Amino acid sequence: MEETERNDEEGGNPMRDVNTNIFNDKQATYTGLDAAFRILIVDDSLADAELITILMKNVQHPHEEYVVQDASEAIDFLHQRGKYAKAPRPNLILLDINMPGMSGLELLSRVKQDLYINTIPVIMLSTTNSPEEVRRSYQLHANAFVQKATDLDTAQRLIQSIQGFWMNFAVLPPVEQKSAYCATMGRPHEPSTTVPSI
Repeated sequence: MEETERNDEEGGNPMRDVNTNIFNDKQATYTGLDAAFRILIVDDSLADAELITILMKNVQHPHEEYVVQDASEAIDFLHQRGKYAKAPRPNLILLDINMPGMSGLELLSRVKQDLYINTIPVIMLSTTNSPEEVRRSYQLHANAFVQKATDLDTAQRLIQSIQGFWMNFAVLPPVEQKSAYCATMGRPHEPSTTVPSI
């Protein structure tokens, strides 16, 4: 995938016109688009994540994609910790179910029980449409369950659906800053470390 942070030939400043952001220890780029629809992709398969980001380039609505590869990174991103201290709050999470370590279902459970982030819509992604995975996803309050695309046409229709519904039609809760949340709750924000049994 093309690097998302490049230097301007004249001034040497990072270019800010890209809308795909893949975080790692050396790279953390933001576009600074206040009206952008932000999607957090949580998937240990960079190939699957890259396909989504490539197809998102055809979306007309201002948008940004951020990619993390495991649940631990996702939690840090959502709580703006460590290298994700300046990460924006996403409007939508695309969450792979089958990941090493903490599974997508375990992460979903944590997200939906955390008062700071539980209003963020989560779409579960899986290579199968296992009835048990579907049932558990909705029991844990996933907003949708989608089988991963096996061909380009299906993948394009998924992106079109995200744009048509989540970007253009759905009314989402306002983005709440952590400081405002803490003031409202009257206490410092301390995310739960307990993972409920699934």
